[in-house]
Amino acid sequence: PSQVAASAMRFLRNKSLINVTGGTTITSFKEDETGRRVTLIFAAGTTVNNTASIKLKTGANTTYLAGSRATFECMGSVWYEL
Repeated sequence: PSQVAASAMRFLRNKSLINVTGGTTITSFKEDETGRRVTLIFAAGTTVNNTASIKLKTGANTTYLAGSRATFECMGSVWYEL
């Protein structure tokens, strides 16, 4: 399934592979079940900010190019890039 990039992303239920369309900067992921993993496939260049709810591997904001993938795991209110 596809979801349009939004500043605050709430992932589709029961989906672990999501195509992200659009180039809006993502600043937060909504809280979800602890242990849930989601792989995002970016259709366009999209920046994901390293914030209180998103912890990226680099520790800094990251721009994912079209075709890039990133996997995240929810640990309560924080999502960690794997």
